Amino acid sequence: MDEQDEYCAAAERAAHRLPTPKPVAVAYPLALLVLLALVTVLIVSGRT
Repeated sequence: MDEQDEYCAAAERAAHRLPTPKPVAVAYPLALLVLLALVTVLIVSGRT
């Protein structure tokens, strides 16, 4: 539940300064993609 509260607080902070810096807007999806790739690699390597 703490993580959800932190996420809500971060979302509120982001909402107050709506113009999101472009590097941040690009970094989040990129980080998610990298995380997905890492998890996929770990799962695949774990199955062998």
